[in-house]
Amino acid sequence: MEIGLNVENQVFSRVAERHGVESSAFWNEIREALEVARRSPEPAARAFWETVPENATAADVLRRIVEMV
Repeated sequence: MEIGLNVENQVFSRVAERHGVESSAFWNEIREALEVARRSPEPAARAFWETVPENATAADVLRRIVEMV
């Protein structure tokens, strides 16, 4: 079952709030972390990023990661 983007944003916003972080700051940190991860030379990381479309949003990537765990 795919969760709608609005529901996902609400969930991520609640996580940020619980940790005392503004939602915009949360997303900025997530985007920065994903950009660092995207440049990883590790084979497992490279294999993961090859499955992610170029136009994927941060929410798309987070969804993939959550589905993997």
